[in-house]
Amino acid sequence: MNWLHQFLHHVGRYVQKPWYPMLVAFLAFIDTFIFIIPTDGLMISSAMAAPKRGISLTIWTAIGSTLGTMLFAVLVYQGVSLAGEVSGPEWSRQFFESYGVWALFGIAALPIVHHPVLVLACLAKLSVSKIGLAMITGRLIKFGVYAYLCTHAPKILLKSKHIQKELKEVEDDGIYPPK
Repeated sequence: MNWLHQFLHHVGRYVQKPWYPMLVAFLAFIDTFIFIIPTDGLMISSAMAAPKRGISLTIWTAIGSTLGTMLFAVLVYQGVSLAGEVSGPEWSRQFFESYGVWALFGIAALPIVHHPVLVLACLAKLSVSKIGLAMITGRLIKFGVYAYLCTHAPKILLKSKHIQKELKEVEDDGIYPPK
């Protein structure tokens, strides 16, 4: 068995469970603080293993990630209030006054780390509700694109001889596509 076959087989056993999208949401929430959970990879492999659950996985992962981000912002605000009058660089305040929510939305929709921008947004005193709105919208788009690509990519990948062999082994094992 190759690595893709083993991984999809392992994920495939759990992804159909009713609690699985909530587990992914919890892991996305926790990832905001520990940085080692591959939320994007988990979302992608889960959507590949269960294409019909793509919307549910998208929504739950976006919610977990956004709630984690909002708590992170609250903690940054608490830290700033404990430290006294701390403010970010003048350029960041001007930037967030001009582009605040849109900048966070763009960062949330991209597959990059958003923590540095989030800290600057907090130092520029962008509200937690605006941060949450920007993050949920961006994350829904990001994870929605992942889910869409994962559910439609196998048709394109089947044209590749190497990938076709890998997917055939997974399909023969009854893991993908789900019944």
